[in-house]
Amino acid sequence: MIQSETTAEHDNVKSDTTVATLTSEVKVLSIGNRRRNFRSKKKPVVKFDMNVFLDNCKKHFGLLLMGTRTPTEVAMNWSMMQFLEMKRIEEDNQVKRFQFYCHPSGRDSGYMMYGQTVNAEAVLHDIRKRLKQENWTSKYVLEMPVNENCYKGYRSKVDQIFAEALDAERYRIFQFLYYLHKEHVKKC
Repeated sequence: MIQSETTAEHDNVKSDTTVATLTSEVKVLSIGNRRRNFRSKKKPVVKFDMNVFLDNCKKHFGLLLMGTRTPTEVAMNWSMMQFLEMKRIEEDNQVKRFQFYCHPSGRDSGYMMYGQTVNAEAVLHDIRKRLKQENWTSKYVLEMPVNENCYKGYRSKVDQIFAEALDAERYRIFQFLYYLHKEHVKKC
C-alpha cells in the first residue's frame, strides 16, 4: 500500500501543478497584455467650409432633381423660385385689406410678409382655401372686418395662415427631396 500511496500522492501533486499551470495561464489570458497603449485616438478636426458645403449640396440636389451632377444655369440663378408677398392696406376710416402678390424672384420685396416658394399661385390657392369664409373682393385682395376690436386678432390669424401655407410648401418640397435621396441611395 505504500507504493500506491506514493503513486496517489505523485498523481495528486501532478494534478496540483497542472491545475496551477492552467490557472496561471487563465489568469494571464484574462489579464491580457500588461503594457497599456496610451496613444490617444483623436479624430482629426474637420473644418466646416460653407462654400464647399453649398457646392456639394447643389451638386447632390442637381443629381437628385435633374439627373446630372452639374447644376443647370437656371438652378444656379434661382430664377425658378417665386415670391408670394402680403401687404396690409390701412387707411383711416377705410376698410382694411390684405393685398397678395405673386411674382418671379429678382425684385426686392418691400412688404412685411413675404416668402420664397416654387409655386406662389399654389400657395395663394391654399391660403384662399383656408380663408374661404372671409370676404375676398378679388383673387388677390382680402377685406378685413370693419370692427376695430377684432383687428389685431384677425391680423394675426391671416399672418399665421400665410406662414403656415409657406411652411407646408417647404415641407412638401423637403419630403420630395428626401424621397429622391432615398431612391438615389438604393441605386448606389
